[in-house]
Amino acid sequence: MPEIGILGVILSLAAGGAVGFVFFGGLWLTVKTMRGAKNPAALMFFSLVVRMVIFVAAFYVIAKWGNWVYLVIALASAIVVRIVMIRTVAKDTFDTEKKTAEEAE
Repeated sequence: MPEIGILGVILSLAAGGAVGFVFFGGLWLTVKTMRGAKNPAALMFFSLVVRMVIFVAAFYVIAKWGNWVYLVIALASAIVVRIVMIRTVAKDTFDTEKKTAEEAE
């Protein structure tokens, strides 16, 4: 069993959360700006490439820095950030649509 320290766990949680926030936050910003974009396909492709490079590079560094336990912790943290962002964005989106529909009546 590999040795794990509390500092490594905390850093893995923070790194995974930050990477998850950058990845999924960037996705949300891309989707929001696609309506006004001159070339939405290029915007989506460029955003995907940038987000994937950041994601893969960060997880590569985490994998090289420690053992597989830190990598799993960071990935779990990124997934938790994804879940939180989905709930937050969906709540804000549906509340806005509901208010707009009520104002139209």
